[in-house]
Amino acid sequence: MLTIRSKLILASSSLTAIVLIVLSFNIYQNFKKTILATLDARLETYARRLETEIQEQQGEGIGINPPELLDIKPEGISGTALRILDSTLHPIYSDSVLAGLPVGQQQDIRSEHPVYEELLIHGVRYRSIWITAEVYDRFIYPLQVATPLLEADSTLAQLRVEFYSTIPVVLFLSALAGYLLIGRAFRPLTNMIKAAESISAKNLNEAFSVPQGKDEVSTLGNALVSMIKRLN
Repeated sequence: MLTIRSKLILASSSLTAIVLIVLSFNIYQNFKKTILATLDARLETYARRLETEIQEQQGEGIGINPPELLDIKPEGISGTALRILDSTLHPIYSDSVLAGLPVGQQQDIRSEHPVYEELLIHGVRYRSIWITAEVYDRFIYPLQVATPLLEADSTLAQLRVEFYSTIPVVLFLSALAGYLLIGRAFRPLTNMIKAAESISAKNLNEAFSVPQGKDEVSTLGNALVSMIKRLN
């Protein structure tokens, strides 16, 4: 049977654990969203630069020249893969990473807005973006750029490790602090219990120490003193 003191310590520790878990989960999700948002922004910037180069090449009437496209380097991301399709969704250029992968829904990759997706290629997770390069409002070239999520996954894994190692320590310190604070709060009550147990018919006149204050413990002490006086 748990004592009231034990129940209070357990309740405070449980509440602290719930708050820590919820807070850690929210921090993790927000951090993950921030990483993906940054990655998506860099992917779109790179894809737009490729789109501009395709439009310029088509404007010059030279067709799509993949080597010149590959000379454009992304900023802030590495290991990028590239695939360019024609208006019938047949590949014009595709590197070894994206070659042979299914294209997906035509209405999605031909959208006016960027389309993001995650891919699993040879056991490695990639973040991908589709944009549509239009030339003279007639020729449509779906363009896909992908980058591995190894660095992002590593960062998130490190954050999880920090949470797993920090939360138990914080819970232990919280339980210890709760134990000390609740023990201090219960000390006057413990003293009164010992004093009440020592009272008998022969020593009803002994002084009964009541803690100063207006809390429940003081009220209980004053009630016990009044009862003893009436019995005396």
